[in-house]
Amino acid sequence: AVDSVTKHGSTILHAAVYGGKIDVVRFCLDAGCKVNAVDDEGRHALMAAVSCRCDIKIIEILLDAGSNLSVTHKLTKRTALHEAICQHYVLATHLLIDRGGSLTAIDHEKKSPLFLACQRGLCETVAYMLSKGNCPTSSPFASALPIHAAASQGRASTIELLSDHGCDLNQTNEKGETPIMTALAEDCFSSVRALLQCGCDLEAQNKVTSLQICCILHEDPHPHLGLEPLFLALTHKNVPMMKMLLQCYCHIPSRTIRVLTKLLKQTQGLNSHYTPQQKEEIFSLFTQHLITPFTLADACRRRIRACLGCPIQVKVKHLPVADKVQNYILMESEFEAWHEIEQDMPGGSSGFSDIFVRRESY
Repeated sequence: AVDSVTKHGSTILHAAVYGGKIDVVRFCLDAGCKVNAVDDEGRHALMAAVSCRCDIKIIEILLDAGSNLSVTHKLTKRTALHEAICQHYVLATHLLIDRGGSLTAIDHEKKSPLFLACQRGLCETVAYMLSKGNCPTSSPFASALPIHAAASQGRASTIELLSDHGCDLNQTNEKGETPIMTALAEDCFSSVRALLQCGCDLEAQNKVTSLQICCILHEDPHPHLGLEPLFLALTHKNVPMMKMLLQCYCHIPSRTIRVLTKLLKQTQGLNSHYTPQQKEEIFSLFTQHLITPFTLADACRRRIRACLGCPIQVKVKHLPVADKVQNYILMESEFEAWHEIEQDMPGGSSGFSDIFVRRESY
């Protein structure tokens, strides 16, 4: 009978999908198999087809037969769209979006399709979602913010896409961290570079006066040393990162530099983790920025960047100044040099998924 099921609840249509034969899938549907019948785990034929990366024609046939895009897996609560993104199945992802797949559906971890795409660095998919106009760039759940997912995984190109579509680069997650804090905690040079290039605020923590979630997680008063960008870069002994940060602060963080210098000199546990050469380089960097005043042009640029905020590339283009001045404000030569530094780092400039070679069914 066409309604026969296995002990795990799989139907004949499930079997046809797993077999990957287009004509068999058509035959089952013509014979009366229910297109939305689910197995014991809550998977219907469409979700099964996406999970095993079936031929895109099979997915089209199931959709044409009325497959429900809102069906969720019993355990993960993921829809077929979530699953397509997890499988890096770009063709299926775009098809499901075109057929009405929800861009706001969340799984059991409160993650939206955009979050999963940002986490995996699927730039083409992220761009496609954002182009639809009804894809929120943020989330009501602080633990599942797309920009933080991209920042923690080194997805520079994804960060730039989110910024171009109006994403707030200074929002905080459930730990009270802005995206750049998250990127620095993971030592993601490419993410930090992209966030700075898009105009994020390095001093966002210093501008908050009310009690924040981070105040519960940290013992020292706000602003917390453990969330200071320069401190986070120091914990990874990343001198190139510290140099980049110091060139982008609106005001040199003198208090933080003095505290870090004191900690490096007097805290035995911290001191022992740095070689004499590393400490000498760090002390020299700190001293240089404490005693060397900004040039007038540099001071003006830092202030203009701080006032404009993100997306700075868009806002600068509206300034009534020459192209050469716009390029200076955007720090194009500096960011080009930092981008070159990324190429010599493990994983390249943007992590593996930004250079992911798409695998589609043939």
